[in-house]
Amino acid sequence: MKLTTREISNGKAGDSDTDIIRWKYPSSFGFGATYEYEKILFIGEIHRVKWSDYTIQDKDDIERPDYLDLTTYHVGVEYRADIPDISSEPVRLRAGFYTAPFYFIGETQDSDFSSTEYETKGYFLTAGVGIFLDVVQLDISARYGKKTLTDFAGDYEYDGSIADIFATLTYQTDFEALMGKTKTVDTTP
Repeated sequence: MKLTTREISNGKAGDSDTDIIRWKYPSSFGFGATYEYEKILFIGEIHRVKWSDYTIQDKDDIERPDYLDLTTYHVGVEYRADIPDISSEPVRLRAGFYTAPFYFIGETQDSDFSSTEYETKGYFLTAGVGIFLDVVQLDISARYGKKTLTDFAGDYEYDGSIADIFATLTYQTDFEALMGKTKTVDTTP
């Protein structure tokens, strides 16, 4: 578990009227597991964040926003395919699913100045491929999902789609050679 506090000061050191704002960040913890069967790797993870721990404090009071504790779930699978025409290393084909709830239950002010409580949830599918080409690794991944905003009175619901594509190129090198560490051979008799 991790607990983080951060301070910001609006005054000079030694000022008696200095406003100090402290944020207490939520604790979080997770658990994950993998299982490998031949060329297939199965992955799962559960992550919990206690947003109800989150506080903002100044010299006058402590504010506790109306945040929800949330749990996210991640599952995935990776298949290592031997495709010698593309790479001497196995090509990694990946697929996954995860949930993405939002921690805030809030209120919006409608045009008639009434309040509406709502919550947001999200679900995503992912896919990707990883290819090792000599000293360069290319990873390409995509994500598609839906975010849903629902008010608790049942009067309003919004569904939005999200689609992303990511690409990463990683250069790999011999670290010891890069740092100047070379092996020496003693040739003395």
